[in-house]
Amino acid sequence: MTIKARLWGMLAVILIVIAVMTGITYYRGQSILVDTINKTGIETTREGTALIDGYFERLTGILNTSAESLRHSWVYLNLTDEDNIENFVTNLTNRNKREGIMNIYMGIEKNGRLADGTGWKEPEGYNVRERPWYKQAVNAGKVVLTDPYIDMVTNEVVLSIAMPIYDNSGALLGVVAEDVNLSSLSEIVASLKIYETGDSMLITHDGLIVSSPHAEDVMKSNLLKDSKFPEALRNVAQKMLDGEEGWATYSYGGVDKIVFYAPTKHGLPLAVFFPLAVITKIIRSLTGVLLIVSVIAIIVIALIVFTIARGLARSIRHMEEATNKIADGDLTTKFDTKGKDEIARISEHLNGMVDRLRDLVSSVKNEAVDTSQRAETLASLSEETVASMEEVAGAINQVLEMSESSSSALEETNASIQEVAASAQSAAKSATDGAEGSSKAVEITETAVEDVDSVINNIAEAVQGSKKGVETIQSLGRSVADISGFVATITSIADQTNLLALNAAIEAARAGDAGRGFAVVAEEVRKLAEESAQAAQKVEVLIVELQKSSESSIGAANDTGRILEKTMNQASSAQEKLREAVAAVVKVSEAVQSIAAVSEEQAASSEEMTSAVQTVTESTTEVVQSVSNIKNASAETTKAAETIAQEAQNMSQAAETLLSLVSQFRVDSGQERTGLVPVK
Repeated sequence: MTIKARLWGMLAVILIVIAVMTGITYYRGQSILVDTINKTGIETTREGTALIDGYFERLTGILNTSAESLRHSWVYLNLTDEDNIENFVTNLTNRNKREGIMNIYMGIEKNGRLADGTGWKEPEGYNVRERPWYKQAVNAGKVVLTDPYIDMVTNEVVLSIAMPIYDNSGALLGVVAEDVNLSSLSEIVASLKIYETGDSMLITHDGLIVSSPHAEDVMKSNLLKDSKFPEALRNVAQKMLDGEEGWATYSYGGVDKIVFYAPTKHGLPLAVFFPLAVITKIIRSLTGVLLIVSVIAIIVIALIVFTIARGLARSIRHMEEATNKIADGDLTTKFDTKGKDEIARISEHLNGMVDRLRDLVSSVKNEAVDTSQRAETLASLSEETVASMEEVAGAINQVLEMSESSSSALEETNASIQEVAASAQSAAKSATDGAEGSSKAVEITETAVEDVDSVINNIAEAVQGSKKGVETIQSLGRSVADISGFVATITSIADQTNLLALNAAIEAARAGDAGRGFAVVAEEVRKLAEESAQAAQKVEVLIVELQKSSESSIGAANDTGRILEKTMNQASSAQEKLREAVAAVVKVSEAVQSIAAVSEEQAASSEEMTSAVQTVTESTTEVVQSVSNIKNASAETTKAAETIAQEAQNMSQAAETLLSLVSQFRVDSGQERTGLVPVK
């Protein structure tokens, strides 16, 4: 397939892609537009309900303010007269007419009269307490909205807002109400449109249409009950009265519409209508624009493809002619490099390639001549090399015989040195074992010295403990002697007490009955004195035994101290001898270690000598092997030289063949130029 055909094929693919994209854009745009309309409709409906709620909240605020003013005047200013109240509500009505309020009035509970802000006087027998709006407000106890109605005077839709007021004790004073012209509300509802298209509707709690662009339906048609409305729209009305929010589609009078609905806080649901024909119109308009843009794009692309295809075909045709000449061997051909497009750059690269190819062919031609000459020279040198290699082979045979003799002598020397090395290693091992034994002896002796040090310290502590024990026993002896003195004193006191008790008994006997009680006391004192004397004697016997035991303990403790001091002196002497033994063992260990080190050095030297001789032996063996290899290589080199001579002759013939082939190319620059015409 030609490039031109491919370009036209690419144009066809582009046309298909544009058509597919147009179709996708149509359906996708329709879906997006419908979603956008739905979102906008819901948002518009919510904004409308907010405006309506704000409208009624503003009116409710005015009513609250008016009611509070009336309550304050009634309770605190005592303005309970009907005329005063009527003047008050008249002023309130006049101030709030610009808000769409037609009348503010109050129904008075105590007499059933009505104070009207417009000056209207109720007829005889009129009782405001029987009016529906009054009862509705009292029953609810809060602000209420009455059903809309048509005013008989203005013929406009009116709605009443009412609320009860009470005094401080909670007693009902009456109901304050205001009549509102819903024309302002109708204007708000009429302003609710989606993209400045469609209309809106407001209905009551039972489906009666309050506001609509169709005047014939206002306060006359019921969206829920009238059969003139399609069933789908009546179903929407039911959902509106149920307080639901959403959207639905229906057909009425041959027109397809979509309705968006939402409840309000004051019981008047809102519906916003949008004709589906608008969506279709927008989609068709968008599709028309897409088709126009697509057709223009197709025409432009076709012109571009046609221009590019024509230029490429012309340039490629000229390039084909030039490449055919080069294929025939004319390396003087040049490509035209005029222009700045890709074809011009390709022409520059092709010119460079042809120049390098021409230089290469010239170089090959020159090298072919040189190669032929070098091949002849190489053949003669190869013959001389063969003769020289035969002389080298004879010399190599003599070297091989001498190397084999040296290798045998070195092997015998190596065996003798290995025996010496084995003996040195055995001596080194024995010396090392002796050094290790000496080291262990030093460690054991040092441990014994440490144990003796510990024993000496323990004995010293025992000597100190013995001395302290002697001192304690001596102190105990002194305490016992003191106690013995106390016992003697107690015995003396007991004897004197006994004598005094006897004297007292004698004096009591002389006194007769008067001294009988005193005699009994004296007898008891005498008995106590005797018991004290006996106890003191027993204590004295125990003290004597304790003194003997103390003297015996002191003697034993002194003997123990002397024995411990003697033992400590002997242990110190043994410690000094052990330390001298440690020093001697250390010297022996150092000497043995020196012997072991010398033996190890001797063994190492023997091993090094063995290794050196072994290395020389191996080297000699390798020399023998190398000489043998050289001999073999020399023979192979001789064969190779003969082969080279033969190949040199072959190469000379190949060079002549290459020269004849290269001569087929034309490499001079005297030829006429051919080239390409770049795309304009």
